[in-house]
Amino acid sequence: MVKIEQQQDFERYDLALLALMAAEEICQQPLLHQGLAQLATLRREIGSQISACQNVTEKRELLLTLFYQKLGFKGNWQNYFISENNLLHQVLSERKGNALSLGILLIYLAKGCEIDAEGICFPEYFLVRFNDGQDSVIVDPLNGQRLEHHELELRLRGAQGNLAQLKEEHLQATDQRLIVERLLGQLKTAFIREDKVVEALHCSELFLRLNPGDPYEVRDRGFLYERLDCGQLAADDFEYFIKECPDDPVAEILKQQIERLDRQQKTLH
Repeated sequence: MVKIEQQQDFERYDLALLALMAAEEICQQPLLHQGLAQLATLRREIGSQISACQNVTEKRELLLTLFYQKLGFKGNWQNYFISENNLLHQVLSERKGNALSLGILLIYLAKGCEIDAEGICFPEYFLVRFNDGQDSVIVDPLNGQRLEHHELELRLRGAQGNLAQLKEEHLQATDQRLIVERLLGQLKTAFIREDKVVEALHCSELFLRLNPGDPYEVRDRGFLYERLDCGQLAADDFEYFIKECPDDPVAEILKQQIERLDRQQKTLH
């Protein structure tokens, strides 16, 4: 099993490959080989038709048409928040996902066709930008529709309130590491909602390997340990959070939690 281990991995590997590596590690299944074969097949199907295009704009428009119409990828609107929508091997098989997973695939295929594409971690959403010389087009990965400035501003206000104003910082390209971290966060949330605590713990552990000692992730891991009846491990994580973030309002709650866990352990002994 190939693991994401260090910062250099985010520069060495393609984003889609990183997503597959994360899925393999979280699910503890050999998923990478088949996933790479599926990606290669898609790239061949797309590339053979796009190679005849005369310019980047034609390439982009044909890519979007092929991706959503011929290949049949689409947003899973009815079950948007399920874990399968964040697991790239599932998205490849089912041809449906959420904005982040579909965006990762779209960027992968674009780069294979020499189209400049990049991801944007927009507030509570994921966008893909295609760069064409001095021009750029931002699309919604769920359906490939172009988003104009006023539409982006409406989405921002939906996420941050009616007083929010669209700024350049909201549309900055996001590096691969941060995209993978967002993917892990979405997966962890989905697994917790589905009561798949072990898988959620794997997400947390992978995030902490990328961000050692992050106090908020350590705190979250403690809650997962607690749900798995690993009281001592949970208490250790809660104590670490209290030490690192003593002024956080949650710290007082966790002190009570540690006392409760300590009483339970003494009772068991």
